[in-house]
Amino acid sequence: MTQEQYRLELQNTVKAYLENIRVQNSVSAAAMEDAINKYLVLLKDMVLAEFIAAASQPAKAEESQEKEEEESGDK
Repeated sequence: MTQEQYRLELQNTVKAYLENIRVQNSVSAAAMEDAINKYLVLLKDMVLAEFIAAASQPAKAEESQEKEEEESGDK
């Protein structure tokens, strides 16, 4: 499955799940929008944290390599 297919499948699954929740609980569109927006704010913070972790990953790998070189006396 390509990344695009995965994203489309996920989008459709989330859409169906949220619509099911809205209909089964007789939630107004406005209330649903409010709840989803509140979650999106939290989700954006998670995305930023993932981005920071991914961006700092190579730096950590380089630090580990430098430590290993220092310990082995290659430097």
